[in-house]
Amino acid sequence: MISTYTILEMSATLIEIAILLEFISKMLSNKHQGKKNIITLISTFGIISIYMLTTESLFANFSAIYNFIGIMFYVIYALLFTKSHLIYKIIIPVLSIMSVLFINIILTIAITYLFNIEPSDLLESDNAFRITMLFITKITFFLFTRFVLRKVKPKSVILSVQELMAISVIFIVSVIILGYAGEVYYSYKSNPLLDKFMLILMFGVTVVDITVCILFYYIALKNKNELRFSIMKMQNEEQKKSSEAMQSIYHNLQIVRHDLKNEFLSLYNLIDNNRNEEAKLYITELSNNKLQGFHEYIKTGHEIIDALINVKLNYAREKGIEVFCHINADFNDFDTNDIICLLSNAIDNAIEACARQDNGRINLNITKKRNYLSIIISNTIESSVLEANSQLKTTKKDFRHHGLGIQSMKNIVESCDGMIDFYEETKEFFVDIMLKSSKNIPNTK
Repeated sequence: MISTYTILEMSATLIEIAILLEFISKMLSNKHQGKKNIITLISTFGIISIYMLTTESLFANFSAIYNFIGIMFYVIYALLFTKSHLIYKIIIPVLSIMSVLFINIILTIAITYLFNIEPSDLLESDNAFRITMLFITKITFFLFTRFVLRKVKPKSVILSVQELMAISVIFIVSVIILGYAGEVYYSYKSNPLLDKFMLILMFGVTVVDITVCILFYYIALKNKNELRFSIMKMQNEEQKKSSEAMQSIYHNLQIVRHDLKNEFLSLYNLIDNNRNEEAKLYITELSNNKLQGFHEYIKTGHEIIDALINVKLNYAREKGIEVFCHINADFNDFDTNDIICLLSNAIDNAIEACARQDNGRINLNITKKRNYLSIIISNTIESSVLEANSQLKTTKKDFRHHGLGIQSMKNIVESCDGMIDFYEETKEFFVDIMLKSSKNIPNTK
């Protein structure tokens, strides 16, 4: 017959598992949606619950092994069913379980001193104090997860691999210390001095770990500000390049117009003197040498954006990349810097991908419908990009300072209440951007 205390203990364990899974899922984002995601969560909950409720007795003398296997279940779930950087898939589950441990420690210390009871009454005995303690810790952990989910997202916590490894090592050492201390406590639990020592040790470890968390939080904020500055700097550089390119294009056009006057005068004299064959050769030479590069000149009415598109696409043509461009839109209701950054990064990425191919092709399609601007840029690919790198993360070690282009594009689209999507179709990679105009257009329905 299962006792009431056992049922309550099992209920507390199930609540903790549910909170942990929900927290990890929201922090890292699920790969699946809808019914598929619910089935995955329920299945994982069932597996972990069965393990936690049925196998503890098998590891009575090896609680560290029991806890380690339990942690691995959460890590495996994160690796298989969530979307994030690999490091976060490992760190978040570990830190989540550590949070449970620290909350238990802090509340144990607090209740021990407030009610003047022995730690063993909370940790071992089946009594009202222990059951109350169990559910207080679960409620506290739930409130903690709500706070963290509102304030923190992994993508906003920018730490290098070295920094993430450092914090991981510190927490692992903390777990080892507390685990060893627990073994000592259970071996000599009749010693009253040991209770006080354990409380001091747990409090000390907890303070150190909280201090480390605060320190790395401020490091992450510093890194985030550096990233924001780098993105702004890149955007300004792109705008400067585009402005310079525009000036260069129009300067060259003025030179061409001036030269063409003389060229046409010479051509007129040839025709006037019935030197038709010479005139034909002259026209051919003029077309090849003077007019090449201007026959597909893009002109939307926005000089800076026109200059950017022309420079980028002419550069692509120089590299032997086939370029198709269709623009039926104006940019009056959109921030110029945003458009420049989006187009520059997307086209540069397309050029970089096509430059590695023999017959690369780029398609640029920009249209405007009511108060939305659609930008679709596609390029040919030889093999899938998303299969190897679904999150389009940089493969470079210092991921704080690389991959700024994609991150910058996502930030801009988000700030404009727009959408951005990356997908593939029949050997083509697509960047699909939808931006909402800053100008409100009334509904005519």
